[in-house]
Amino acid sequence: MEQAEDKSIERDVVRLNPEYDESFIEGNLNMVGKILSDKEVSFNTCKAALLKIWENSEGVAISEVGRNKVLVSFTDASKGVQIRKGGLWSIRENLLNLQTWNDRQLVYDVDHKIMKLWVQIHGLPLHYITTKSTEIIGKRLGVVMETENPRWNNIFQRTFFRVKVTLNVTKPLPTGFWLARENSLDLWVDLKYERIQDSYCLNCEILGHNKKECKNPMATACWDPLKLRYASGLGVNRAKAISARGVGQKDDEENRLLMKNKQAGGGECEKLDLPKEQWADGKCSGDRARGEF
Repeated sequence: MEQAEDKSIERDVVRLNPEYDESFIEGNLNMVGKILSDKEVSFNTCKAALLKIWENSEGVAISEVGRNKVLVSFTDASKGVQIRKGGLWSIRENLLNLQTWNDRQLVYDVDHKIMKLWVQIHGLPLHYITTKSTEIIGKRLGVVMETENPRWNNIFQRTFFRVKVTLNVTKPLPTGFWLARENSLDLWVDLKYERIQDSYCLNCEILGHNKKECKNPMATACWDPLKLRYASGLGVNRAKAISARGVGQKDDEENRLLMKNKQAGGGECEKLDLPKEQWADGKCSGDRARGEF
């Protein structure tokens, strides 16, 4: 008797002809969120926190993908975009990195190496506080998504400026850079990150890294080898938005969502041509002067 032919699907290559539902593709938004933490956060904790922050929004489904990863689906794409703009979100003081899941990706292949962050630049002399300076600094950090001019009609709304950039969050966050000045000492300029809370390692400055378990040596500041390079305070609260009229105003919706985030277990993100490696490594040379602000 002949042996039955093995028709296992494992021995074949399956070809599918997907039929796109245009209304579904255009109307929905699917994002994969990764909790930036060495420790595992339970799916139920994450789901409950997000639904509380977003006030149990209708048309939102949250499902488990894997360890510290969730799928967030919105039936209304505009609502999803609004919620994403209201971030960053945190679960028990661990940042949630939300990235769009496109139709040609496996859900497990969504890249969470990059993240959009608002960066504040503090300590520049008056005549350097320009939109051009913001763009130059932003490009040295990553891909510039948005810039904000701190002055309007020659009226300063604040003493620092902001730039929104995409950063590689698997690498240490730069704490600042040296500003070259003619006929004067180079000046250290501080960088602050809005709403990253204190979710970064004080040893290696990587988001989500557990500083208690970090095996890297404690780094020292390049502007003073007797001081630690990393300390609390790198993360700051979101700054007030500057309107088109140049008047500082709070975005009520974003601040309301931020308070929900906290209650749900979150928390409180003329040369500029230094080699990029020096920004990350903190190498020093020449005469330096660090301003205190």
